[in-house]
Amino acid sequence: EHRFCVRHMYANFKLRFKDKALRDIIWAAARAYETDGWSQKMRELQVANREAYDWLSAIPANLWSRCMFNPRSKCDLLSNNVSESFNQYIKEAREEPILSMFEAIRRLIMCRYQKKREFISKVKGKICPRIHDKVEEIKARAMEYEAVQAGQGIWEITGYAGHRVVNLNARTCTCREWDITGVPCVHACAAIIDSDQEPADLIHPYYSIEYYCRAYKGMVVPIPEEGLWVQTSGLPIQPPKLRRRPGRPRKLRRKSADELVNNDVVTRKGTITHCSNCNMPGHNKKTRKQLRQVVYDALNCV
Repeated sequence: EHRFCVRHMYANFKLRFKDKALRDIIWAAARAYETDGWSQKMRELQVANREAYDWLSAIPANLWSRCMFNPRSKCDLLSNNVSESFNQYIKEAREEPILSMFEAIRRLIMCRYQKKREFISKVKGKICPRIHDKVEEIKARAMEYEAVQAGQGIWEITGYAGHRVVNLNARTCTCREWDITGVPCVHACAAIIDSDQEPADLIHPYYSIEYYCRAYKGMVVPIPEEGLWVQTSGLPIQPPKLRRRPGRPRKLRRKSADELVNNDVVTRKGTITHCSNCNMPGHNKKTRKQLRQVVYDALNCV
């Protein structure tokens, strides 16, 4: 399933529409699990700014809103922070030459796989620790809801947000959070607890320790140094011609307008320049002669 990163999508949106209220509406529409909640936010956007509504409506909702996600993947992520984290993880390796970069990345992945295997071998239980903590938090909130059984594994859940219907056999809820994530929502936990079951037993297998071990089961095989590589009869692969661009090579990516700026870096942006000779604002010692020439030419024209 193909999806958009909402953070980058909003960065493009912000180039034309800079209102903070529009930002809140877009993110609320993206986080909505139910179609009704998404439709309500889209109507609010239409009333607030018709052009912004047309811009967002041109993008299929199944690419950026949870209510339209396919429940097969059991993932509700709205950003590509996973890839951003990996880029940061290999940041130092990316500055190396091509072969050294590949070798550094191979070593990083090899060590990471082994650390993950060592970590999960110490965990007890059926599900992964983070999901376990999340379910415990949901269980505490589920005590505020009333669960009424209708029969055949179907329950009616009543709370401050209204009524929801939970089907324990199909592992679905009308709020669609359980459908999308695979983790029982607060309504599902209320029904599960009332049926004397454990929510951990109805979590999707994707979050189990068994599947975690299967994900890191493979091993990145170490390779010897270059001098011990097997010699082949083929022509050696030559590197591409290097064309150096003017200026210092960039190491940091270009940040969008809505990203936080590092406050530790001191810049002269926003400061008023003063000349060290005449102490007048708006120019410096270097550009003072140019300014005097411009003034002289203007007076002569008069």
